[in-house]
Amino acid sequence: MEINNLLKNEITQPAENIETVVVKYPKKKTVEGLVSESQTEPFRVQISQRDVKDPEEKFHDIDFENALEVAIYYFDGKISVHADSNYTS
Repeated sequence: MEINNLLKNEITQPAENIETVVVKYPKKKTVEGLVSESQTEPFRVQISQRDVKDPEEKFHDIDFENALEVAIYYFDGKISVHADSNYTS
């Protein structure tokens, strides 16, 4: 999926603004969690998965190259969805 400035600005907001991030990958794989770490150069976002107990699986680096959709849910009720241009849900 394309990483544009809007996506970068939204997903790197202070973590207290974002309730959860849901990433959809091919083969119906979905990863959901809280932003635990982000950096702009090189651009990288890691999420902490809520329901995963195994420490080795708990943190997930978003693979934007393979992601089909990234949905950002905010505490104020706003939802922002970024999708690959070839993806239809």
